[in-house]
Amino acid sequence: MAVTTPQMQTEKLQTENLQAEKLQAEFDKIMYHISHDLGGSTRAISDIPQWIIEDLSDANIVLPEEINNHLRLLIRHSNRLENMMQGFLEYSRVGRYQGLATLDPSKVLSWILEETAYPETWDIINNVSPCTLRMSKHDLTALFKCLISNPIKHSDQDHGRLEINSHIEDGFVKILFSDDGPGIEPQWQDKIFEMMKTLKSRDQVEGSGLGLSICKKICDHYGGNIWVDSSPAEKRGSVFGVSLPIHDSDSDSAQ
Repeated sequence: MAVTTPQMQTEKLQTENLQAEKLQAEFDKIMYHISHDLGGSTRAISDIPQWIIEDLSDANIVLPEEINNHLRLLIRHSNRLENMMQGFLEYSRVGRYQGLATLDPSKVLSWILEETAYPETWDIINNVSPCTLRMSKHDLTALFKCLISNPIKHSDQDHGRLEINSHIEDGFVKILFSDDGPGIEPQWQDKIFEMMKTLKSRDQVEGSGLGLSICKKICDHYGGNIWVDSSPAEKRGSVFGVSLPIHDSDSDSAQ
């Protein structure tokens, strides 16, 4: 009878991890090329019906309402396809095709809030304290933009409040995004980080279904974590938290 030693178990686990990483890299490469190459086609599928509507209008041709409805449905579904392809492209790019930078998350958040037009009926408060991270600015920006836009997109009201706070603990910065939305039921709190999972029908909320899975991949890639706390039965609101490792500037000077 063969005996499995701890060393053999460790080597087996390392081999399995390497195989998983290789498969993930192959998947990301395939998704990148598919999403990139099909991007132009999906945009054309979305644009052409709109051009047809505009050309007919310029020619003073009035289509039956049923045909107009079909064209609008085609535009809506083609836009959804384009969003999905862009989501796959974003997912495949995490940690790839981009360089690392030394970043202050408080400044990145301030820049996003200044440059992005969010609804004026929403109060978004940035209380994140300065610290240093070492990661791609593209990835950090994508992470923050998703966690800001998500509560706005899924809100059941036309106004709201999002407060963003941070603290440092055991070498990690923990950044908390606290909203006053309807909350997330416990049975969904793990599933929302899976690919293609949405809490509402895409007829209600347009999206790729990839936003939070991209956030999870970003956090995992840089050695961090993401989670959600929400108790909708007790009160409104959810708290999305991310932890990212603090960059030690002393290690740079020592090299």
